[in-house]
Amino acid sequence: MKIIISILIFLFMAVPAYADDWTNEDTMLFTSVCVFQIVDGLTTMSHLENNDLNYISNTWNWKYGCKRPSAGQMWGVKAVELVGAYYVGKTLPSKWRKVFFIGADCVLVYCIQNNLRAGAGFSITF
Repeated sequence: MKIIISILIFLFMAVPAYADDWTNEDTMLFTSVCVFQIVDGLTTMSHLENNDLNYISNTWNWKYGCKRPSAGQMWGVKAVELVGAYYVGKTLPSKWRKVFFIGADCVLVYCIQNNLRAGAGFSITF
């Protein structure tokens, strides 16, 4: 499983951003979405592993289909979300692309903060 997570992290970071009017700022914003998505995944898994009674709240568990997804299921959903964010961003006009990526960043930062407040840790182990 650790190999899969490592590969996903490198793939997320290496996703090329090619759109007709894609700027360096767009690339940085999409990269921040990738980074926050990975941090959210790590803190979510930490929260679930801290205690067998921990679960994902009803607000977000619809994405995974359950309150305690497996690591593979959770990372698979995160990968689909990133691919979706890339293609949505690619099709939006430049102004709206930036708004979309900043909005995604805000949601992810909120989720990370919520995980940390719930007692999740943050660590990367290989």
